[in-house]
Amino acid sequence: MGLGLVLGGGGVVGIAYHAGVLKALHDTWGLGTDQIDLIVGTSAGSVVGAYLRTGREPAELIAEILGPDGTEAAKPMPQVLDWNSDGLLGWARRGVGNAFVVGRSAVRLPIPPPPELLRRAFPAGLAAMREARDRLRSDLPATWPETPLWLTTVDLVSGRRVVLGRGGPPRLSLPDAVRASCAIPVLYPPVAMGRRILVDGGLQSAAHLDLVADPEAGVDAAIVVLPLSYNPRVPPGPVESLARRPGSRALAREMEAARRARVSLLLIRPDAEVVRAQGPNMMRTDGLHLIVQAAYEATCRQLTSPDSHVVRMRRRLAA
Repeated sequence: MGLGLVLGGGGVVGIAYHAGVLKALHDTWGLGTDQIDLIVGTSAGSVVGAYLRTGREPAELIAEILGPDGTEAAKPMPQVLDWNSDGLLGWARRGVGNAFVVGRSAVRLPIPPPPELLRRAFPAGLAAMREARDRLRSDLPATWPETPLWLTTVDLVSGRRVVLGRGGPPRLSLPDAVRASCAIPVLYPPVAMGRRILVDGGLQSAAHLDLVADPEAGVDAAIVVLPLSYNPRVPPGPVESLARRPGSRALAREMEAARRARVSLLLIRPDAEVVRAQGPNMMRTDGLHLIVQAAYEATCRQLTSPDSHVVRMRRRLAA
């Protein structure tokens, strides 16, 4: 059996958080990407997972996020907002497209997909994602890695989860699959794959942790990184805690599914200090170096603590 790494959503700030956590795992436990048998990525986690699977180690990932001066990326970050500016008529057309996306996000009953002509006439998405698309295509190969990488999306036509990469490479290039997993409804345009219209997997779950319970996953342990959650042992203030609580029930169900499958879990979540560093805007691009550093320091503290889950995972990796 193998080791899984589950990387949750969290926008641009989530990407920075993942980078700090992964660097701490590397420096404290010596965890390298070659030791990870399966990566499950949702939204921001899909970006990080794709970069890891195409040869980036945590230090390289941080350099790509923060640039050579260690403060901000030289190239636009994946998921960065670039607003559409196609005039009043264009905004009206996008309004119709966004209405469809909102409706399908709320009502998950199967319907026939809209004709391609209509999708082109009424595109969805307030932001174009052009800069993110160009960077992903520049940084990532079109072909999928040989080592398992599962990227989560939701199909607006059926309302069901679609896991790209499970069962073999899908009909999307790797950069376009990442873009589909990051396609926040209304904010970004969906990605078409045949008759499917794919949006951000975070629409259904922040991490899709239950996927490690799938027999096809082939893992007996998983490290789960959740930028949008919080560490209940060092919680933030009541307002921040309340804002991060909506996904807690789904997370509890997914954890129970993993435990029933006898998969050992280690959850890494922001403590109060990291939540303050993250701030309320998960799509901002300033101060990312502070988030990386705060995530690194908090994770190092967790990985050297006597917590039973930490000790078990450390022993599992050392075996």
